[in-house]
Amino acid sequence: MTSEMASANTSHTPFKPPKATESLKDENNYSSWSMEVKMLLRLADLDMAIDSVEGIAPQPLTKSYQHLSDKALATIMANCDSEPLSLIRISSSALSAWNTLKSHYEGRTRTH
Repeated sequence: MTSEMASANTSHTPFKPPKATESLKDENNYSSWSMEVKMLLRLADLDMAIDSVEGIAPQPLTKSYQHLSDKALATIMANCDSEPLSLIRISSSALSAWNTLKSHYEGRTRTH
């Protein structure tokens, strides 16, 4: 078997999103959650998906950027509880999900 055939037969290891110490619950932990998840994305070389210039993804989308965005989106979603997850469930990109959570939670605190 040639090395090309061997590499074609190997399966890819599924992406396992990095986990934050605490998932996003609501506006009360958004600030600390967003800093931690942003660092997780940076350490995984995925932060470009949420740090695009002026919040706009590159056009046209390249296959490599889409793959990066998909991994970043999986990371964001894996670190959300059900309420914030419901806000981003239909997001098609990490940037869209990140901006949705930011606009919904940033600067808000719950009063009791």
